[in-house]
Amino acid sequence: MYHQWKTNVDMSHQIELLSRTENGVIYKCLECNHYQIEFKNLNFTFSISGFDRFRNHIKNLYKKHLGDGALCHSLGKNILLPTNSETLKISFNMNELEELFSLFSMRKTQKKETELAVEMTYDFCLN
Repeated sequence: MYHQWKTNVDMSHQIELLSRTENGVIYKCLECNHYQIEFKNLNFTFSISGFDRFRNHIKNLYKKHLGDGALCHSLGKNILLPTNSETLKISFNMNELEELFSLFSMRKTQKKETELAVEMTYDFCLN
């Protein structure tokens, strides 16, 4: 039931939970090889090559901003991730970027999806 509401993956496909943090999860569809990334209120679906490019971009962005001492302690959302639209950029603060980086760095977890649904935190009412 959780996947029907949360992901765009066809329910007849088998999916594998690859990684999770407090605010994010990464799934892989074992049939079509697409990756589903959910982080806070963002949701991405990538092919294998798109996933690799996005993961590498996030890792490079994190390493770049980690070296900038002033940004490490800033609470403002001053780290911008461009999109294909000229008018839309996704903004992160350093803590969010660090969590997204760790989401890509974690090894496969053995948690069941029911445990995941209970453990994820939400800043809004699910009703």
